[in-house]
This record gives sequence, C-alpha cells and structure tokens, in this order.
Amino acid sequence: MKELINTNKNLILEKSIKEVIEDFLLSYSSIKTKNRYKTVLKQFFDEINILSLAELWEIHLSKILISFEKYKNTKSVFDSENTNKVLNPASINNIAYIIRAFFKYLIVYYNYPKNPLIGFKPLATKEHSTTDSLDRNELLDILKASKMNYINSLTQSKNIKKHLTALRNYLIFALLSLSLRREEICNIKWSDLNDDSYFLVQQKGGTYKYIPIPSWLLDFFLKYRSEKTLHNYTSAYIFTPFLNGISDNLNKPISADYIMKITQQLCRKLHINKKITPHSFRKTFIEISLNKNENYINIMNATWHKTSQMIRYYDYRDKVKNNAINAFGDMFY
Repeated sequence: MKELINTNKNLILEKSIKEVIEDFLLSYSSIKTKNRYKTVLKQFFDEINILSLAELWEIHLSKILISFEKYKNTKSVFDSENTNKVLNPASINNIAYIIRAFFKYLIVYYNYPKNPLIGFKPLATKEHSTTDSLDRNELLDILKASKMNYINSLTQSKNIKKHLTALRNYLIFALLSLSLRREEICNIKWSDLNDDSYFLVQQKGGTYKYIPIPSWLLDFFLKYRSEKTLHNYTSAYIFTPFLNGISDNLNKPISADYIMKITQQLCRKLHINKKITPHSFRKTFIEISLNKNENYINIMNATWHKTSQMIRYYDYRDKVKNNAINAFGDMFY
C-alpha cells in the first residue's frame, strides 16, 4: 500500500486517526450526529488497533473488511432462537454508513486507494415504522390536558414559576403535535420567530425548515413571552428551566430528556397504554395528514423529510382499502 500514498507523504503520515476524524466531523453541524460518528469511528479503529494514517496505509483492505465484520457483530443483537437473524438492522446499517462515509472522505482528501465498505449490502429493515403513535382523540386529549394544567395553575397557585412551567409544557406538546423533533424544540430561540407567524427551525444536519404557527398557538406564545419578560425570565431560548433546576441559569435550553419525561408522565396520567415517546407525535402527524388526504409534498414541507420514501415508511394505512385501483371500478361497466 505504500506506493499508493500521494506526494504529500510526510504530511499525511504525521496525522493521527483521531485528528483526521476531527477534521471529518467539521462538515457536520449537529452535535448529536458528531458524537454518534465519533463514537463509532473511535470504536472501529480501536478494533483494528490503528492510531495513525501511516498504520492505516500499511494494512490491507481485506483486513479492514474483516475487522469491520467483527466490529459489526459486536454491535449486532441476534435473535435467541435464530442466531442468523439480526434484531437491530437499522443500527448496523447506520454503523456501516458512518464508516463508509469516513473512507470516502479519505479517498477525496487523502487519496486513499479504495473504500473497503463499497460493497456493503444493507441489512433488510422493517418496511414500516414500529413506533407507537397516537390516534386523533388521544392527541387531542394530551393537548387539552396540558392546556388545562396551565389554566388550573392560574387558579390554584400564585407561584409564577408553576404558571410558566405549565404554559411552557403546553407549548411543547403543541409543537410536538406539529411534527417537531424534541431536539429542535429545545433549541428554538425567540429570534427564530419571524413576523409573529412562523418559526425558522434548525434541524439535524444544519438545515432550516419553516414551521407556520396557527393563530391560536401564536397567542399563547406571545402571552408566554410577555409573562417571561414581566417576571424577568429573559433568555435567548424560548424553553428554559423554571422548577427543580440545579442552578438558576436561564440562558440554557431545557433538555431533550425533560421532554421525554413530561410526555411519559402525561400519557400515564391519561391512561394511554402505549409506548409513547416524543417521536410518536411526529409519526402521528404524518398519519393524520395522510388521512386528511394531504399530498406528500405538503407533508414533507412540515416534517422536512427529503424523500417521499420516509413518508411511506410512516404510512400505516391499509394498502387494500387505500388503493387507487378502487377508484377505477366504474370504468369497466
């Protein structure tokens, strides 16, 4: 492999794998993505026992591929009754895509000879999402209950923190119902509210999406902003801590774990016996939109999925009842 090193040999050989990984991650903006990629790549190169580019160039591609198979197996969850069946195929595919993307980076910027994972065949994944979703009535129950929690707090307590917390939680559930991810909600700032009519939300991958704010919801946001300002709870972030915080630092956003916590608490209170997570609201939004006969483009403008394939992934509807052939019945008479 030595002869395949480009003319900047000395410069290349001086770099450690750790340094190259850090350079590779500069092209990604999401902290969650960076952490995920860094973890996978570190574990993979630890498996190969490679610390530098010089060592990487000395190892044959076939050995890298064998090491990948070993690493992949350590991350695979196998069926106890069928040891050939992998129960977490999406996770394994993700690992392969990360490592393949890194070697593609090496090819482009360091003239690495060939991507060892170019022939990787993705494991078969489930055709449809298995995430539990809410039906329309359950979603309305959650929105009504969180709104009532806020209204009741106004009459049952004089504690302004409780009022603001209840209003904040209602707004969070409202945004979840509009298909926002919990990480997106955490990081929304007041500066993202444009013309008091829509949010410009940064999503994973660093891109932005437009989220129209219905007038009924906008009124609650404006009230929330007014109450926070009135009681000196000022922050760049919209959703900040009020209760049970370790510190009184209001310049930090709430955590994604907090949104998970309030979701599970309210579902238990309403006796919704499903495994509901914040992501369930996103799937629910797609299902309700499909039932309202929204076209894929309109749904993708809300969820910001890049392809209609992802919308179909969440489409749970009966493929016989919801079939264009049914509309052709009268043509044959």
